[in-house]
Amino acid sequence: MTLVRLIVAALPQLLLLLAVGGALDLLGGWNHTDGAMGALLGLIILSPVATALLLGLEAVGAFRQRRRGVRPVTFRPGLAALLFAEALVIDGVLLTQMRM
Repeated sequence: MTLVRLIVAALPQLLLLLAVGGALDLLGGWNHTDGAMGALLGLIILSPVATALLLGLEAVGAFRQRRRGVRPVTFRPGLAALLFAEALVIDGVLLTQMRM
């Protein structure tokens, strides 16, 4: 589960780095190909979906701990909510900057 958390936490940053690298032409011309647009669109879709899934899993885990009588860990659901908000904000910014 720790590996899944790390991957989901890295997705919004990868999306942001890909967009900034393409805007500043730091990708060696790769940003002018169809593969770059496909990767960008894939990350735009995958990033909020993965973070929302992580948020749901962390909320279910905290709910199960509460039902067992164990004090639930509030850090992980809070971090998942922060990652979800970050993914939505990055997607919103990138979607407003796209020129079709």
